[in-house]
Amino acid sequence: MKEKEFETWQTTRQQGTFKFILIRGLLSWGLPMFVIMTFIVNRSEREFTALYLAVNAAVWGVAGIAFGALMWHITENRFNRELDVRSGTSSE
Repeated sequence: MKEKEFETWQTTRQQGTFKFILIRGLLSWGLPMFVIMTFIVNRSEREFTALYLAVNAAVWGVAGIAFGALMWHITENRFNRELDVRSGTSSE
């Protein structure tokens, strides 16, 4: 992990898991994917009913939350390995 990434993650993790998942997962990934997949990719295939929009919003909302949680987990593991390396307790 590069020094800039390390410092950025230190700041990000202080803001908490919930905020990270909300911003990076749901709003930065889930919402754009909802818009792209619902209104651009599938625009000619379906009518835009309330049910269609609700289902797509739910699917991409859950996917955004899962994406954010996965990114948190991956980055937190990388950060903890880097902490071990820097403190000299690495098993590598």
